[in-house]
Amino acid sequence: MIVESIAQFGAKNARSEVKFEDGSSFVLYNKELTKYGISENKDIDSDTLAEITGVLYSRALKRSGELLKSQDYTEKKLSDKLRTGGYPEDVTAHVIKSLREAHYVDDSLYAQHYIKYHIRDKSSKRIRNDLISRGVTEDVIDEAYQSVINDEEDSELLRDSECEQIRALLRKRRFDPETADWNEKQKTMAFLYRKGYEGENINLMMKQVEV
Repeated sequence: MIVESIAQFGAKNARSEVKFEDGSSFVLYNKELTKYGISENKDIDSDTLAEITGVLYSRALKRSGELLKSQDYTEKKLSDKLRTGGYPEDVTAHVIKSLREAHYVDDSLYAQHYIKYHIRDKSSKRIRNDLISRGVTEDVIDEAYQSVINDEEDSELLRDSECEQIRALLRKRRFDPETADWNEKQKTMAFLYRKGYEGENINLMMKQVEV
């Protein structure tokens, strides 16, 4: 592969991004450029590339371990972190696959933990949107909800929790169903819809809330 360009990567001036004519790239420490004889417009043979890939894989795996010590990640979020760190797509995919197989990253468990943690302070829709933004698929989210909410009693608790959240927000806004005019009611409903609450629960609480 022919090196198209080499440019500084990061603020410490210790690493460089090596770009190739096919659009791929990776990041190495500057001393490694000398070690592997990498320079612009020079061809890198397959054996050298294989050795570099092995180094980057080990480095990305170690970096992933450091990140996972401090918090849980979905596959997408961890992949994004590695790409931001300059690791190539194939190395990132290989690392994520290894971590998934070892259960160090598990989108299903991540979703279950997230649901359990936020079930009393966020609407179901908001939780779902948060998880989707983190790269969790709809199917995995559905399965996670089924694991967390096992029966009709749990579903009732979830509904009660959402109603209590709505009630707290209405009180904070000093909403009074007896004195609110049509415009205020519409604005309040729009506010709660944006929070992701169910229309049925919104209507119920807007009628029952006491300031």
